[in-house]
Amino acid sequence: YVTPSKEMDFIITVRNKAVLIGEVKWGKYDGNDLKKFVEKSTFINAEKIFITKTKNETKMDNVKIMDVNDILAMVK
Repeated sequence: YVTPSKEMDFIITVRNKAVLIGEVKWGKYDGNDLKKFVEKSTFINAEKIFITKTKNETKMDNVKIMDVNDILAMVK
């Protein structure tokens, strides 16, 4: 999903209603990355997920942060 001011890596919908919106950041991330993600996704009322290669201590309310190990555990 792309607009001139917003870019989302993925949006999952059910019956044309967004239920999950996500950002993938494979490099290092910090609180500013999470803040930008939340700001550009405020127009969509859906669960927010931030996928990264390795989690660090940075957290934000209402954003689920997942790394490779979390995703592999879900698949198994």
